[in-house]
Amino acid sequence: MPQTKQNPDAQWADECPRCHNRGCLTVCEVTLAANGRKLYPETPLLPDGFDVDPEGEFSSLRDHSTEDELVRCDKCKETFPLDELAIQ
Repeated sequence: MPQTKQNPDAQWADECPRCHNRGCLTVCEVTLAANGRKLYPETPLLPDGFDVDPEGEFSSLRDHSTEDELVRCDKCKETFPLDELAIQ
């Protein structure tokens, strides 16, 4: 699964930092590092990452690294940077 360019070995918390519900996080916006294009994948955030291109639209790109990722909690509807969920 694609990971962020800043930390390709990152693990992600599955708990919302605002409402503390688990398993309700969706990656809602990313920027492709390769070309700067903004995507709105609406894909679940899993502990080992997320699929930035579930439809295969960008399969020709070698680098699916992302930056400026935003995550939304589907319970409380808050949006926040993915970095807030990094497990050290």
